[in-house]
Amino acid sequence: MSRRSRTLRRWLRSLIGRDVFQRRQCRLPMLTLGRGHGRWSVWPEPIRADTVVYSFGVGREVSFERDLIERFGVTVHAFDPTPLSLEWARREPLPPGLVLHEVGIAEYDGVARFTGPAQADWDSFSMVRQTGIGEALEVPVARLATLIARLEPPG
Repeated sequence: MSRRSRTLRRWLRSLIGRDVFQRRQCRLPMLTLGRGHGRWSVWPEPIRADTVVYSFGVGREVSFERDLIERFGVTVHAFDPTPLSLEWARREPLPPGLVLHEVGIAEYDGVARFTGPAQADWDSFSMVRQTGIGEALEVPVARLATLIARLEPPG
């Protein structure tokens, strides 16, 4: 599938509430970290060792978070309340500097219904998708402001 057709597909899916589409708003020198489905790009200039990173929906792939920690010495707070992710995290040695929180992100504080992955070999649960493999589940979620307040040091 071409980049143009992927962009159009995401834009159309965003119109019906099944995806988030955001056009590029500026151009900065970017650094791509991670591998495979865990690849993401960041603007590295403002990142310092005291930078705190929030990563949502980590699934079973933390190469991006691992690369951030190794390259910049940051602390990464990863958020994922889904069972596949939590089971994987209990078996895998997570890097020092990666803190996994068993909560998802939403526009409210409370509990959300997550639909299972769309395919058997995927691990992405969704609050938007209507159908998936396995049972839907309810998990704790919180607003970004709530998560930041919970993690701020007292004082």
